[in-house]
Amino acid sequence: MTTTDHFAIRSEPRLVPALLRMTARVSQRRAYRRTARELSSLTDRELNDIGVNRGDIARIADQAATDWAR
Repeated sequence: MTTTDHFAIRSEPRLVPALLRMTARVSQRRAYRRTARELSSLTDRELNDIGVNRGDIARIADQAATDWAR
C-alpha cells in the first residue's frame, strides 16, 4: 500500500458524511430560493388572500427550507 492509498482509505469515512451534508445544504438552499421566488411572484392581493405579507416571505421560505431538510 502506498502513502496515497493509505490517505484515501483514512479520509473516506469522513468524506462521505461531508458530501452528504453539502448535498443537503444545497438542496435546502434550493428549497429556500424556490419558495421565496414563488411567493415573490404573487401580487399583494394574492399574498393577502393566503394571509402573507411581503415582509413574511423570507421567514416562510426559511421555514420551508428547514422543514424540507428534516
